[in-house]
Amino acid sequence: MASGSSTDTPGRGYGYQWWTWNTGGFAGIGIYGQLIHIDPARRLVIALNSAWPVATGRAQADARAEMLREITAAIDAETRR
Repeated sequence: MASGSSTDTPGRGYGYQWWTWNTGGFAGIGIYGQLIHIDPARRLVIALNSAWPVATGRAQADARAEMLREITAAIDAETRR
C-alpha cells in the first residue's frame, strides 16, 4: 500500500485513511481507540471496538501499541517452535 504523506516517523506512513509500516502491515485507527490492524506476513487481523474517554489519548495509544507488540511477539514465539 503506498503512503500518501510523510509522518516524520521512520518506517511509518499514512495514506488513504490507513497507517502503513515498512513491515508490510497496516491499520485503520479511530480517534477513540477503534482499530483494524492487518499483518499479512503473520496472517493476523486484530479488530478493536473501543470508546476511550478522550480522543487520541497518549496513555491509551501507548497501551494499545504495547498490546499489539505482545501479540506479535507471542505469535512469533509460536512459529519458532
